[in-house]
Amino acid sequence: MPYRNTSAIVHLLWILAIGLVTATGLATMPALADAVKILPVDQASQDPKFLAVRDKLLAAVRRRDVEAVVAVAAEDIKLSFGGDYGRDQFRQRLATDDNGEGGSYWAELEWALKLGGVFNGDHGRQFCTPYVSCTGSHQCGDCDPFETLVAVSDRAPVYATADSESAILTHLSYDVVTLVDYGSPRQRIRLADGRIGYVAFPDFRSPIGYRAYFEKREGRWQMRIFIAGD
Repeated sequence: MPYRNTSAIVHLLWILAIGLVTATGLATMPALADAVKILPVDQASQDPKFLAVRDKLLAAVRRRDVEAVVAVAAEDIKLSFGGDYGRDQFRQRLATDDNGEGGSYWAELEWALKLGGVFNGDHGRQFCTPYVSCTGSHQCGDCDPFETLVAVSDRAPVYATADSESAILTHLSYDVVTLVDYGSPRQRIRLADGRIGYVAFPDFRSPIGYRAYFEKREGRWQMRIFIAGD
């Protein structure tokens, strides 16, 4: 991260603190004895100016307007833990629409924005979204982010098998489940009662999936980070 001045150090500490939300705050998760939930929250309306920026950005994402989306990004927007940053890189990723795993970069950005988030940092000048990545440490302190998926609706289906024709085993409402094994398009998970099931995006998301961080700079809200992983 190419920051060297005092103001930049503050940003670096913020980025590190963000990592702690998903890494340190979400410690190790044993097999859950009781159902744990990460409930949705969206504080955007607490700042009408930010809400307007986010709503305008989300509309631009939905119509796939590359330049309108890039205009909201900071010049040094951080895009990976490997040193990728900047508007040009962001523009290229939107143009290719590849999240690196064969999925849609646009879809990841849309889901990160529309699931809601929370203000944090100094005097509410930063906003973190989606809530799954931003509030999980408060609601699931024993979760391991690498072994956790979260239902992001009040009726998220869990299937009996990985087969596309499988029967639905149960529905969950904002529950945390333990990830047993990755799959495509369904992941194998363990429920709180120990049963094995299968779930899929977009009904479930990972705390270390794509998330965005906004910061108010000189009176203007900008997207400082759009990143996945840990």
